[in-house]
Parts: sequence; C-alpha cells; structure tokens
Amino acid sequence: DPGWDSVPDLGTVMPNYQALDQHNDLVNLYDFAYQGKPVVLDVVTWSCEPCKAMADYFSNGDASVMDDFLFFADKYDIIRELIVNEDIYWITIIWTGGTVPVDQTDAALWEETWPSGFVTVLADTDLTLKSYLYVKAMPRIDVLEEDMTFVAFCDNDVPCNYDLEGGGPGGPVGG
Repeated sequence: DPGWDSVPDLGTVMPNYQALDQHNDLVNLYDFAYQGKPVVLDVVTWSCEPCKAMADYFSNGDASVMDDFLFFADKYDIIRELIVNEDIYWITIIWTGGTVPVDQTDAALWEETWPSGFVTVLADTDLTLKSYLYVKAMPRIDVLEEDMTFVAFCDNDVPCNYDLEGGGPGGPVGG
C-alpha cells in the first residue's frame, strides 16, 4: 500500500481503501487482491445517466437500456458476461455530484434499484477515492490487476484502453 500520496497512473499501486457497502459491511478494497481476476472500479453518481443505464443493464440484461450510450456499445455484452461469470470484480463506487454527501444508504439504494448479486457497491462518503482518481466525468472506469496496480487509468483526457476479455491493453473499456 503506497498510501494516498501516490499519484494514480498506469503501474501505480492503488492505496488501501475501505468503505461501507450496500449491505452495511465495511469492505477493504484489498480483500479483492490476489484472487486471480482484475478489479474494475466504476465511479458513479446519481446524476450520471450512462452510469445508471450500465447498472440497469448489468442488473437485468436488457441491452436496450444502453441504446443512448453508443460509446460503450461494443463492450457492454462482454463486461456483463465477465461480471455474471465472476471473471472480474466489478466495484461500483458512488459519490455525490451535488452538495449532499452520499452515505451507506445510497449504496443500498443503488443495489435496490439495480440488484445484482455480482456487483459490490461502495459509498465514497468523504470523497477519498473520487479525489484520489481526479474524477471529472463519468462513467469513470479504472482497472486494477490482482496485485492492485492500475492497468487502465482514465485521466479524463485520454480514453481508457484495456481488453478485459483478453486480460490486457487493447479495446476501449470506458472513458
């Protein structure tokens, strides 16, 4: 764990992060380390329509909810399959886009609205992760290798490229 003074970039190790999940359990991001699969960080807000559409699709499998978001069209089927088959850890981190901070009830409501037995939803109550990742736009998707190093880092100016299916750099994941 390099601590929060590290600068996020490709090859950087993600600092240890803990937050309450949709079940009110304290989850340590490092609990997902060294489990043989990538960890995908999906940073969202309630005001992000593409974020909600992805959550809806991952929940119910109805691809039509993604029709307005073609930037993601060539990957969402693959990603849903990877999530459902438990080939990746998909972790949705919700933060506020407004003036009222989120809390654990927001994570629970996200899961209640778009139920999935395969997605962990965390509440970034103090904006630690949002600040560390310099989140400016959503959907914001970063990929960590099992050793918690960034293998896809979206710096808001350059689209993320990581081939989740092939396990390495390649196709667009999001941006």
